[in-house]
Amino acid sequence: MRSRAAIYLGTRLTRNARNNGDITSLKYNGIQYQGTSKMSAINSGLGSSQVTAETVNGFVKITVAAKSLPLTQYYVARPDDPTLYMATYITGEIDPGELRWLARLRRSAVPNGWHGDVAVLDGCTAFEGKDTFKCPSGQTRCKMYTSDRFIDDQVHGVTGNVRHCSCSLPNLRPF
Repeated sequence: MRSRAAIYLGTRLTRNARNNGDITSLKYNGIQYQGTSKMSAINSGLGSSQVTAETVNGFVKITVAAKSLPLTQYYVARPDDPTLYMATYITGEIDPGELRWLARLRRSAVPNGWHGDVAVLDGCTAFEGKDTFKCPSGQTRCKMYTSDRFIDDQVHGVTGNVRHCSCSLPNLRPF
């Protein structure tokens, strides 16, 4: 049986995290935004983790301590606010060296990219692994390309008819 921690914020928003730190549900006003084939998570994968939940000064905090990695992931939210705050704390090297968050959302709920159609892959064929695609128009596209340098790209997101999901990053410039 999988252990889960859940944040239920009234009838408007629910978020669930399972025993490996993956987000399994992002439901807002009755619409499920979380994809079903893969969950939203740190893509290096946390593996088996200790998941705990507590309320701190009116905020709900879920702590995911990876058992085999020097990493702790935190999710924090408060009632009646659709914002999910996340923080990652590492105390050593991660293997493999990737440490990035992937929000795997339902395209039918939020079909439009923040940067236009640069990530739309309909009718395109993968080459160079599964990251780069050739489209019938002759264009090539990358599923991670946004047309902005990452260091300058502080808001990542997708939009739908009346909603948008975005991830705002802190200033990533070195000191």
